[in-house]
Amino acid sequence: MTTWSTSCMDVTAEPGGAMLFLKSCCCPCLVIGDIHRRAGGIGGFACGCISSTCCCPWAPCVMAMSAQVIAQRAGSEESPMKACCLTACCHPCYLSQVSRECIIKQIQPKQFQMEIILIK
Repeated sequence: MTTWSTSCMDVTAEPGGAMLFLKSCCCPCLVIGDIHRRAGGIGGFACGCISSTCCCPWAPCVMAMSAQVIAQRAGSEESPMKACCLTACCHPCYLSQVSRECIIKQIQPKQFQMEIILIK
């Protein structure tokens, strides 16, 4: 398995650079919401954003689930414990890293195909 494209502590790495890190520091709910949306989490952006704002203790859990999905889609692996610890201990760095990975690997939410069934 491969690792993340950028380091967790490389806060000025592109894409996103220092502005993404600043956004992760000042408004982490927006970054968590975007990551949750790209991971295809229940409720998309709004649920990720609200759960990280209103239910602060649950933010590491939301990120642990979302980061695992992002890592799998990017072709790497992330343990839930590591994701929880990184979110709790150095959240701006980790949020930036996962968000950069979404941009680099162009990870978007999965699109669901609707089928029309005609009943005679």
